[in-house]
Amino acid sequence: MKQRFTSWLESIFSNLDINKLIAVGAVAGLFVWFLGNEMLPFFIALLIAYLLEGCVQHLERFGVKRSYSIALVILLTLTIICVSLYLLPLLALQLRGVANDLPNIVTLVTSASHSITAYLPAGFEAPTEEEITTSINNSIADIGKFILGHSLGLAINVFSVFLYLVLMPLLVFFLLKDKTIILQAAQRYMPRTPIFAELWASVDEQFGSYVRGKFIEGGIIGLSSWLVLNFWEANYAFSLAALIGLSVFVPFVGAIAVTIPVVILVYVQFGDSSAFFWIIGLYALIQALDGQLLVPLLFSEVVKLHPVAIFVAIIFFGNLWGIWGVFFAIPLASIVKSLLMVIDARRKI
Repeated sequence: MKQRFTSWLESIFSNLDINKLIAVGAVAGLFVWFLGNEMLPFFIALLIAYLLEGCVQHLERFGVKRSYSIALVILLTLTIICVSLYLLPLLALQLRGVANDLPNIVTLVTSASHSITAYLPAGFEAPTEEEITTSINNSIADIGKFILGHSLGLAINVFSVFLYLVLMPLLVFFLLKDKTIILQAAQRYMPRTPIFAELWASVDEQFGSYVRGKFIEGGIIGLSSWLVLNFWEANYAFSLAALIGLSVFVPFVGAIAVTIPVVILVYVQFGDSSAFFWIIGLYALIQALDGQLLVPLLFSEVVKLHPVAIFVAIIFFGNLWGIWGVFFAIPLASIVKSLLMVIDARRKI
């Protein structure tokens, strides 16, 4: 076993192309590690430009000039961002409004926990109403602080407002407009080896398609859920629809986690009436159509990751970068997978 592992390492580090790739990756990693906070606006602009490039290319296929395509896509993106910033405080207020239904929620959760505990071995104790109340209050407060902090925090710093709302759209515009020139300049400082082109092709196919597809999926699922909840005039329809839309970024875990508050809040409002069963039934139908129709249609064979790899990625990147690490765990894992695939293919050669 030791000899096999040693020979595997030798086959990797004896390859000059792989060594160049590892060296460039190490330098890029150190750059991000030490200058990540200072260069965050640039990294965000680079990511936005990369994601918008697909939309620009689609418009170009219809005969729209690239400069006009870029301007139209950026204008649409800014509109979406402004609407989102306007709705974030509303989302925070709706989440805080859940406190009005807190007594009913606590009663429902306590009853359910006691019912479950009755089927568990001796020694398991159900949480008390005080513990459940404290836990729910803390969760609501944390979510409200996170949303308000990210939506209103920029308003405190005038320079940040100028940087994010003025300079960043311009930076995204020039990154898209001069894409060819920038790439040619970057290639001058990269080692001359085809392994970088192989890695980029693999990452572009998986990362770009996955993230763009997830934004489309989240928008469709969130809007569909909002229409269902709003039709029956459910409380907190916008907040629940936003959570449902965001849950698609965390496979398996997200759908399960968001279903619990949906069921609880809808049941607290409607009880065991027909409206409750209609809403939950249509919500289950939306989730089923998402898994059986929308996901295969959007992603097909783009990302092939084992469920164990997905859970490991969520745990690792979640602990490393918090909520953003959870959202981007799968695309980051796909980048790692692409890197390992390229290294393994070059090692065999």
